[in-house]
Amino acid sequence: MLVCLACWVAIGPIIKYSFLVHFIFYRIWHFPGDMSHFLSFLISLLSSQCLAIAFGSLCLPFEAQAEEIGHLHVKVEPQRIEFRLKFSLQTLQKFLVLDSDHNGFLSKQELSGQEMALRDYLARHILVTLNGRDTNLGFPKPMARLWPEDSSDNDVPMSEFDQRWVEFIYMKSAQPYIADVSIRFEVFKDASELDRIQAVIEQSGNISQASLNRSKSEHQWQTGFTADSLATHEPSPSDAAPVSAVDSTSSSYMIVFGLVALAVTWLLLRRVHRISRGSFYIGPRE
Repeated sequence: MLVCLACWVAIGPIIKYSFLVHFIFYRIWHFPGDMSHFLSFLISLLSSQCLAIAFGSLCLPFEAQAEEIGHLHVKVEPQRIEFRLKFSLQTLQKFLVLDSDHNGFLSKQELSGQEMALRDYLARHILVTLNGRDTNLGFPKPMARLWPEDSSDNDVPMSEFDQRWVEFIYMKSAQPYIADVSIRFEVFKDASELDRIQAVIEQSGNISQASLNRSKSEHQWQTGFTADSLATHEPSPSDAAPVSAVDSTSSSYMIVFGLVALAVTWLLLRRVHRISRGSFYIGPRE
């Protein structure tokens, strides 16, 4: 649909404007005193272009939001590593059947009853290696529902699964220090519509990012920690919130641009209506 719209916006004006040049000279040569029909045609032409631009501007941001993303936040210290995994209910539903009674709603009891099963699934499909040795995600904290407290006891309809997020937190210790880390996701096999995992790695005040998907499901890095790091490292709070990877600035600009184009179209159509009623005239008065 967007490809057809782009072709119309790009090629349409070339055809129309070539006809417009011929029409201008014809009207001026044969009917120099009355240009109302020509002006009506010109405004209609501009209106169609504004409508096409407005439609494309308003549709593009919503097309971009269709991507399904999971989030990983890793905080690395010399002897401890923290994993924060955040998935929507829509993604978790592809790992396991959350709506056990199949009534189209997910209750708090149903989600709580599946917490251990979800943790077992993540443990089998998210593989961690520390210092060259295979290990697990570590000690789990209670599963957190990331939506307002006043609605946490209410049943969630399936239509809102993509708007409700759940966070899993794990803590892992290593001795004598963490020199290298590797994490591999095998969740893409069961959640075919999960486009990517956006990973944020925080270490010593520095933040880096990585994007994991079906073709690149593993990320590994060297921490640079040594025995000297144990003496110089200062413990810091480990409850930092995950860094969001969503940037809505460009989408906001596109929506504003589309609304402006719609307003211009409305003004042009009003002018066309005035011309059709004969209340607007260009040419010499008799």
